[in-house]
Amino acid sequence: MLDKIPFGEESKTLGEESLTSTPLSDIEVVKNGYRFFQMIKRLIIFLTFTFPERYKSRKFFLEMTCKDAFRVMEVELNFMYDALYTKMAVVHSKIGYVFRFICCVLIVVSFAFFASHHKHQLHLLDIVATYTLLIGAVGLDMVSLLKLIFSNCTIASLNNSNNAEIVFVIKERLSFGERCLQSNSVSQHSLINYCINDQFKWFEKVVNFFGLEDFVDEIQFKRTSPVNDDLKEFIFMELKNKALPAEDPEFSKEICSAKGNWVLSQYDCLHPSIVNSVKKEVEYDHSLLMWHVATEICYHKACNDVRGGRYSAN
Repeated sequence: MLDKIPFGEESKTLGEESLTSTPLSDIEVVKNGYRFFQMIKRLIIFLTFTFPERYKSRKFFLEMTCKDAFRVMEVELNFMYDALYTKMAVVHSKIGYVFRFICCVLIVVSFAFFASHHKHQLHLLDIVATYTLLIGAVGLDMVSLLKLIFSNCTIASLNNSNNAEIVFVIKERLSFGERCLQSNSVSQHSLINYCINDQFKWFEKVVNFFGLEDFVDEIQFKRTSPVNDDLKEFIFMELKNKALPAEDPEFSKEICSAKGNWVLSQYDCLHPSIVNSVKKEVEYDHSLLMWHVATEICYHKACNDVRGGRYSAN
């Protein structure tokens, strides 16, 4: 029954809806990002949304502007990165707070004991080195404690909006802002250049000997291009147009499993070779590589036509 929940005014024109949405505050962005992160955690282990979660997520993003949607998703990715690659899940737990307190106390006690200890029999170099290490440990622990207190997790857990605002302002003043995920840029890799550009044999042997193949390939073939607001708007509106008719789970699965045939059907593309490249019988990896190569060839051909004055809008 939950998949039959009415979606009310969601059938409005997407352009009008996007313009009339109320912008989210910074606190609302953090709280919504954390809320949706709790939902998408199950996707990491190949589980699916429950019907209420799917309904809330779909309704929320259909009512959002492009800018706010990307801001919320950026916070989600920050939380996901922290959960997968840092100790956030442990640090922000009760046992994490206990161990953090014990570590702070032990470091301060160690510093106090050494400062009050008679050092007549110690070399000056040993004293300086010990003080340096202890002061560094105290400083790092204080910074970690501040980052623990003034973090997005703290903001998301606070129910009082005034307290959350205070924590957010202090976090920004202390430069503990969100991790830059380069949301305004996208990495590009040219498969054609990678395949046809041969390296010197001796250089390739040296790179392979030191295990630096991936590092060198990333420097040589990876490029970063900016993502402007028009492209973001285009991507967001395309996702909205696909999500709008997906009111039941079965149709949602059909759209998500489409490898390109859904887009071709919208443009009445009937060319056999293009249609066959995205059929269900074709493996996804094969289809993806084929479209990657075709897109790059068409892109460079269009650029050459523009430079040569042969480009036509038709």
